This record gives sequence, structure tokens and C-alpha cells, in this order.
Amino acid sequence: MHDGITGDVAHFACAVALDETYTDRDLRRAQQVVEEQLHDIRRYRQPIPIDVIYARRILIEARHLRAIRDEPDTAY
Repeated sequence: MHDGITGDVAHFACAVALDETYTDRDLRRAQQVVEEQLHDIRRYRQPIPIDVIYARRILIEARHLRAIRDEPDTAY
């Protein structure tokens, strides 16, 4: 059972992963945009907003959950 911030990230990641209105390409592109924002923030030595960190983690987890869901069943 997750709680607190970890639970929030898991909850949102699951919701995003299950939302069929977002394609895999949409999730990949959103993660790329967040990564570019982080790069610029680091480049200019600015403080990293916690929302950007959470967005990155949610997108990574959502893509991971989708990958697991879409794996072919190899059990015999």
C-alpha cells in the first residue's frame, strides 16, 4: 500500500497509463518536454520546481505501466 507522495505518484501514473486518450507517443513526447525543461533549469542553475520532478516521475511510471500491460503473455 502506498501513501503520501509516493501514493500520489503511483495513483496519477496508473490513471495516466490507463487513460486511452493519451497515446504512447503523447506520453513519450510529454516526458521529452519535461526532460528538456529540466535540462534548461540545470543549465541556468535555477531551482528545480517540485512539480517538474513529480511530472517526470509520473510520466516515467505511466510509460512503465503501459509497457508491462502491453507485453505479450509469455507464460505457458
